[in-house]
Amino acid sequence: MTALVAPAFPSLTDGRHVDRLWSVIDLQRLRSWGWDPLTQVLTVDPAQPILGYSKCAVADCDYESTSPGRLCTGCEMRWRQVGGAWGLFVAAPMSRQRYRSERLCRVCRTAGHQRPAKCRGLCMACGSLRTKRGQSVDAYVRGDERFGPAAPRPTIGMCAIDACGRLAAYNYGLCDGHQNRWARAGRPELGEWCATVDPLLGDRGGRVALAGMPERDGNALVVLFGA
Repeated sequence: MTALVAPAFPSLTDGRHVDRLWSVIDLQRLRSWGWDPLTQVLTVDPAQPILGYSKCAVADCDYESTSPGRLCTGCEMRWRQVGGAWGLFVAAPMSRQRYRSERLCRVCRTAGHQRPAKCRGLCMACGSLRTKRGQSVDAYVRGDERFGPAAPRPTIGMCAIDACGRLAAYNYGLCDGHQNRWARAGRPELGEWCATVDPLLGDRGGRVALAGMPERDGNALVVLFGA
């Protein structure tokens, strides 16, 4: 990526040097290669050989491999287990989306009312009300002699983490995975924490998240542009 690297400067801690570095970077080209300046995530485009990124040889698997024409770690493990003809193995579609995709609540799944399923196919709010009523899941969804069919609830929106892309499960705006990470971190100030967190493990394939890296230290620039 030498075409995007600025000359070395004595110190990137000086804002003037950071500004000079940005001045020689072709942001339009970077965006076309998958850089999102808002979320600070680079979604690698395998069609751009200059990035040195290699996609798994298995059809529809978007995970990265260590070299062109080879397998990602997961498909390598499957290959060792099942064996067989190489051509047949790599031709059989293996979409990783099914591992990353969210399950929607059995009730809250219509336009404007999508909420992620938490337990037994229901979102947190529906599951809590079902438990409070003492109903089975089917009775809650379809209605019974005491209560009518469950009504979908308005969506909470997307997770507050810019680099995430999952549906929020909690009223303060986090998906279930990031809520767990926030809790493990000791529940720091939410706004600042959201600005520094990367995607969940299952969503990182082909993505480089630089959220939270201080620009004035030059760290994000060095990592992204290969100085």
